[in-house]
Amino acid sequence: MAYDALTTLSSVKLWLNVPGTSDDARLSQLVSTSGDLIGRFCGRNNLGNVLTYQENYFPGQRSRGLFSPNVTWDLVLKHYPVVNLQSVYVNNAIIPILNNAGLQSGQQGCYLLDDEEQRVLRFVATIVYWSGMVVVNYTAGYPPSAVPDGLQQASNAHVAELFRTASWVGQKSVAMQGETTAFDMGNSWGMSDRVKGMLAPYRNVVPFGQR
Repeated sequence: MAYDALTTLSSVKLWLNVPGTSDDARLSQLVSTSGDLIGRFCGRNNLGNVLTYQENYFPGQRSRGLFSPNVTWDLVLKHYPVVNLQSVYVNNAIIPILNNAGLQSGQQGCYLLDDEEQRVLRFVATIVYWSGMVVVNYTAGYPPSAVPDGLQQASNAHVAELFRTASWVGQKSVAMQGETTAFDMGNSWGMSDRVKGMLAPYRNVVPFGQR
């Protein structure tokens, strides 16, 4: 599984205040390394690209009121944010993707909840039995030109840590003139707690409260 770079060489150099070009090759490699580690840490391969997915779900029996617009159930998609919901099938039958007019008229179908990170698919008056399967085709992710600022800055900080730790190999602290400097060794995932905190909003965690 490939993971994309989440920042740029110029952004990293600005954060590190490195004006020259002598470290460009090493920093470029660390940008790629950081993208790989952050993607694995967050459990997402679409943090720096929009990808196409076809996924099968077996949600068990849902919705007994086949033609009641008041009966709904939700499906949390594996990847987000959804950029384009292409097609949805329940028990091999295509399900209409509803627009505002369809929702207002109480039609049978499905639609994406309007959340900050779209990933919850709501079904209206649609039934699936215990042995039934839901197939969803969609695209999801952040385009390379629209990586969220918080995610890019987390990658900048991570690259900076990886770059600076080259001088820490074999050391945990340094004492000079009566003062001791301790290094954050990043014992988990090779990341400091600060970077992991910045990445917390982007980890692939299924939201609570969905049905």
